[in-house]
Amino acid sequence: MSIGPSFDTSALRIRLKAAEDKVKAFESGEKYLRMQEQFKAVFRMQNAKIRRLEEELGRPHAQTVSVRKIWSEIFLKLFSAPVLHADFTFGRMNGSQTAVMICAAGDKVLYQGRPKKGDEGVEGSPLEFYDGILVSDHEAALIKHGSKNQELWRT
Repeated sequence: MSIGPSFDTSALRIRLKAAEDKVKAFESGEKYLRMQEQFKAVFRMQNAKIRRLEEELGRPHAQTVSVRKIWSEIFLKLFSAPVLHADFTFGRMNGSQTAVMICAAGDKVLYQGRPKKGDEGVEGSPLEFYDGILVSDHEAALIKHGSKNQELWRT
């Protein structure tokens, strides 16, 4: 099969010229330099994104550390107070009812969501190993703690 005189060779010439230009650009290093610049640009963008993400993640971590430090200070002040007031109540956390352990001494108050009232609720609170004067209502799990307990009675 032969190509007749009506065949347009201009499309083939354009494609051939484009292919030759690509080969020349690659051989001269021009293509490599363009690829290198593109890679560097992508690399810089990725590094900037990583730095942004590190900063975003660092802020909540710093806030968590700060909250833990404050919580620890309050916990230690309550634990070492000569008189500690403690009580359980109920509240809602994430839409479900939960026990809340309240410990207070002076101007420091700690509210802790607990799985249950009673011994399970006392576990992990300042009251767990408290040895001072405890002021509480008649909750059995609370009056086990402290050395000189004072119960409050409603009249």
